[in-house]
Amino acid sequence: MRRLLPLALIEVFVWLMLLLGAFLISRIVFGINFGTSNLFLTLINDGVRILVSGAVLFGWLIAWKRMTNYYFWRTIQRKKSTS
Repeated sequence: MRRLLPLALIEVFVWLMLLLGAFLISRIVFGINFGTSNLFLTLINDGVRILVSGAVLFGWLIAWKRMTNYYFWRTIQRKKSTS
């Protein structure tokens, strides 16, 4: 049970971060609108949306990497102390 709780917490963390990312993309990214009166503004609008979506994704990946690294090194340290 001691080993399952941290894994379950990681799972909950990942799902919450996915929901937060989807919420940010749906509210912020789709709210970006510089106008579509000409092709240039449409391209700028879509480019900014892609960049902001990429930033949200990159933030999620960094959070995921930090969480798994913390869990990994904590597990390694516990195994060394019990050996």
